Amino acid sequence: MKPKFDTKFWAHRLNSVKAKIQDEEFWVPIMRDLETASRDVQFRKEFVKANNFDVFQEHSTVQEIFSYVEKSVMGELRMIGQFNKGLKKELFEKTRVNVKLSKMVIPSITTLWLFTTDTFTMNYKALLNEHVIEYILSWLNPLYVNEAFLQEKDRLFGGCLSILWNSICSDSDMKYPIRKHMAPHIETVKCMSEDFSFDQRILALTCILLLTDHERKSDLTTTSADINILIKALHETVESKGGDVVISNATYKLSELLIIFVNISENDTTKDILIDLHIVDSLLHLLPITSLDRDQRIQTLQLLHKLSFKIKTRSGLTDFTKRALDDFLITTNDFEIVELCKRVIFELDQKKRLKESVNTPLEDKYRKPKHVLISYNWGSQPLALKLKSCLKGSGIPTWMDVENMGADTLASMAEAVENAFCVLVCVSEKYKESSACRSEAEYSYNLHKDTVPIMMEKAYSPTGWLGILCGTKKYYQWFNETTIATSTPALVNYLLAHPHAHRSLKEESVEEPALEAKSCSVTSATPKQLSTTDSKEIFMNKLTQHSLGKLKDKFGTFDIDMLKYLQEMERRSPDFLWTTLETQYGMHFQEIIQFCVLLKQSNFD
Repeated sequence: MKPKFDTKFWAHRLNSVKAKIQDEEFWVPIMRDLETASRDVQFRKEFVKANNFDVFQEHSTVQEIFSYVEKSVMGELRMIGQFNKGLKKELFEKTRVNVKLSKMVIPSITTLWLFTTDTFTMNYKALLNEHVIEYILSWLNPLYVNEAFLQEKDRLFGGCLSILWNSICSDSDMKYPIRKHMAPHIETVKCMSEDFSFDQRILALTCILLLTDHERKSDLTTTSADINILIKALHETVESKGGDVVISNATYKLSELLIIFVNISENDTTKDILIDLHIVDSLLHLLPITSLDRDQRIQTLQLLHKLSFKIKTRSGLTDFTKRALDDFLITTNDFEIVELCKRVIFELDQKKRLKESVNTPLEDKYRKPKHVLISYNWGSQPLALKLKSCLKGSGIPTWMDVENMGADTLASMAEAVENAFCVLVCVSEKYKESSACRSEAEYSYNLHKDTVPIMMEKAYSPTGWLGILCGTKKYYQWFNETTIATSTPALVNYLLAHPHAHRSLKEESVEEPALEAKSCSVTSATPKQLSTTDSKEIFMNKLTQHSLGKLKDKFGTFDIDMLKYLQEMERRSPDFLWTTLETQYGMHFQEIIQFCVLLKQSNFD
């Protein structure tokens, strides 16, 4: 017998299985041996080190085995119980299927599960190709329908769900290929979350929340007793200063609880449930516990950051959370922990920031240099850099976080949003699920910035908070060379004609006088020059004619470009303009209406 860690020997054995896939007596013992060997972590390390993931790739040994199991076992399992062929024959078939499941499916599922438990595996895309994922999900329903007679149902269900869960937790990108195949099986997983052991219910619940879209998962947690159990477990952990806690005869570490909460809190409905169950209080008491390690503190803050989008709407909870975080910040100098604390505080401070923005004189806002801000997720960075290059080549001042970042990254981002005349939101599934991207996009929205969706992912339709933010706005496609070439002229012309951009373009032209789309070969006309003092005089006379003469003193210092800016603000951000006129300029209801009507009727070109 070859040495246990001889990976070449194992690779040869596994590859030989494909040639004899019809011969169960040949390959079943090999898979059993692999299952036994894989229980040794050192074997798995050697196997990964030798880069033998080819046995998991498309048309691989594992895929061939799963395909054979689908034809020879699962098809038969789907038929059992559908036809009344007599109790004796039905029991015979069930016994035979149980034997096949035990011989063929369990070793393969267990081996995959063991490999996904390792942080050193890393290459989950090789370990779980889309065909293997599809098989695992498609087996859930026939297994569930016939679970009453399955002898090893816990190993079957637990193995399938654990493979999905481990893969998602270790490589967040895995959620996207798995999600594509999840929709037809959501009801099965939901039923499993109600009928099985606590461990499997939590796995099923978490998979549902991670792998379904916003609309489908919004109603899945509102009656879940398991979330209450998890919250109680977290409270117990706080009381024991970060110790382990026992739930349904299983021991959970604090880090395991936090991982579950971080994942299920991606759902906005779940956020509300968690806050109602006082999770914030527990998290704030966790942070200063000295026995917590660095990873546990980071997980706690990541969870607080996800919850902060809901916390900020809760009266009283915002100030309580900020005070606790301020106290904690004094005790640490860890850069990542400090940054996460600042992100939470930034989100909770948005009301204050918005109030300061409203109170800034309109003239000061106009005189500040303006730019286009590109808001993106790192998964879309190559496309976002292409977008930046196209805009700068057309003379459009552009801000992106790959440059112009100060020592305080959060303050730099906030200032960049505040000084943007337009925010390009690079829409993708990863963007929607990033807390940092959500913070940036919502801050732009709350400041009434002109937000333009740039589609970075083919056939993706934003839902949830991102769907609300994008609304019915015009989308620009930007996910391949063809769509970039098509969208660039329209996008560049839109930004060049943007009334808020005119002063910025004039300032930029000192260094870059040519306003042609250099890097994308798109020719665009320069914006019109806005200068006729007659238009300003006519507008001021209109104010007098409509009993608004007292406003001439307030707006007399505005030049024609600033009046054009006001007119465009009335069109794009009427709520913001109304608030500004009411709070800063002391205008009453009828005066604001009359003023806005005059703005609409005026021609400043």
